[in-house]
Amino acid sequence: MIEAAVNQGLSAQRIWQDLQTDYAFGHGYASVKRLVRRIKREHPDVANVLEHPPGQENQVDYFQGKELNTMSRQILEITLRLPDGRVLTGRGRNVPATMELIYNQALTPTPRRHVRFMEHLKSGQGRYHGTYNVQFGYRSGDNTTLDGVVVAEVGGSR
Repeated sequence: MIEAAVNQGLSAQRIWQDLQTDYAFGHGYASVKRLVRRIKREHPDVANVLEHPPGQENQVDYFQGKELNTMSRQILEITLRLPDGRVLTGRGRNVPATMELIYNQALTPTPRRHVRFMEHLKSGQGRYHGTYNVQFGYRSGDNTTLDGVVVAEVGGSR
């Protein structure tokens, strides 16, 4: 009876509850759980493995989840407007890390700068979308050196 319930995909908790109500089972849940584990170890789920020579067969898996463009980790367009008038652009998922990458690649400063301050000025449509004041800087020993304030605009990918 228990093995049949395991084969139906029932949990140990459900099997124990059924045993109590249907058969006045007087033992504890732990004993049922141990038995279910042993049954699963002795009879693991079997998967069909298809082996074919290269190029003879193919397999298609159909994705059945959230649409990729609605996921929270979408790729964002980031534009940095520097105080000297230059405009730097890039794309990424992690807003501060992408800002650092764009800034450091375009300016090749030594040492590398990191985001030290971000102020959200105006919200956009998405979670991270909007306008920010960003200040880059670096730390040398106990001293922190800051660059000028950069205006960053974050929006969805086009």
